[in-house]
Amino acid sequence: MKTMSGLSVNQKKQIKILIAEDVKTNQIIATRFLKKLGYEHIDIAVNGREAIKSINHTSYDIVLMDCMMPIMDGYEATLQIRKSKDLSNIIIIALTANTYDENREKCLNIGMNDYMTKPVNLKKLNNTLERWIPVVIKD
Repeated sequence: MKTMSGLSVNQKKQIKILIAEDVKTNQIIATRFLKKLGYEHIDIAVNGREAIKSINHTSYDIVLMDCMMPIMDGYEATLQIRKSKDLSNIIIIALTANTYDENREKCLNIGMNDYMTKPVNLKKLNNTLERWIPVVIKD
């Protein structure tokens, strides 16, 4: 069965997503949106260091990476992830309240694949994921 996006429910169920976000409310909203879109394998990391640890233990397809977190921010976490050959294919999508073009460029230059500004809405999240799912989909 195909969803609105053209992906089957089973294809969406295969995608493993990590939300790296320190604000509980944002974690809840992102999780609810992802579940509403049909994604089931969703985990949370509360800072960049925890995100790296999670990524080293689970094969995530996509990381929704908040840029500003305590202990280790999303910028540093992305730089460290990109240094690892084993993790070089993971899709990292920046989540930030900073809407300046310079910030978007910074995110992309350090190795993030895409960029979403907060607040994230369902349509924006779906459209962004739709760009990247074909890269990670497993039949």
